[in-house]
Amino acid sequence: SLPCQSITGQKILLSDINPQSYQTSVADKISRNAVYIELAGPGVLYSVNYERRLTKNLSIRTGFSIWSIDSLDLMALQIKNLKFRSFPLMVNYLLGKGASHLELGLGIQPTFLKGDFDTFYFIHANDEGRGNSVLGLSTIGYRYQKNEGGLIFRIGISPAFNSSGINKAFGASIGFGF
Repeated sequence: SLPCQSITGQKILLSDINPQSYQTSVADKISRNAVYIELAGPGVLYSVNYERRLTKNLSIRTGFSIWSIDSLDLMALQIKNLKFRSFPLMVNYLLGKGASHLELGLGIQPTFLKGDFDTFYFIHANDEGRGNSVLGLSTIGYRYQKNEGGLIFRIGISPAFNSSGINKAFGASIGFGF
């Protein structure tokens, strides 16, 4: 081993230095980014999401859901030419060890509707056939995600709410962490 001098002037051998003591252990490394598609949930039909982990347990999420329905006649729900746009913005907290986590989240979801409807997703239409709202949003569910990345699977309930009511939307997601 080659000798080198420390800051204090003491001679040490390079073989005495443990490189692992200067690196984060593998268990502490996390994949910081994730993309996933959520079926149902707050996007009603689907949403596409990006998530950034700030720490091992805390993340921020953003996404979008954009879709249209020409006609829907389901019992009391009658809709024509509905255009739905929403953009969830959330903070999530993950509890658990290994790949299994309890996921808890809070955030908002600006939602914009246009079409022939009276009320959809507990948002009321105005005289011009538009309904806009910033919904409160939460998540309680199970998440499978390894710290080092790879497959992500999520399932849970994502209640969305405003002053007119609450919608208990169940959803399931699949994606990839990197």
